[in-house]
Amino acid sequence: MINDPANWLALLKQYSSSAENLAIQKAIIGHMRDEIATQRLAGTDSTLSFRLDGIEMIVNDRKQPEEVYQRFKERYIKVPGYYL
Repeated sequence: MINDPANWLALLKQYSSSAENLAIQKAIIGHMRDEIATQRLAGTDSTLSFRLDGIEMIVNDRKQPEEVYQRFKERYIKVPGYYL
């Protein structure tokens, strides 16, 4: 269930324990980190930092192109105001 992005919003809302919720959030962040690496958005940097919100996507202090942002936003931002 955690591997299907369509289920993430329901999973995040379902768990009331912050420890369980944190585990789900970590799994989602792990999927996003893997996708960033697969698409080589971080270049050759070994350090990875990223932020995705309702406005933009930043990877290693570099704003990503609009098409990259939209693709990740559609997949990972399921509720207005949610961010990673």
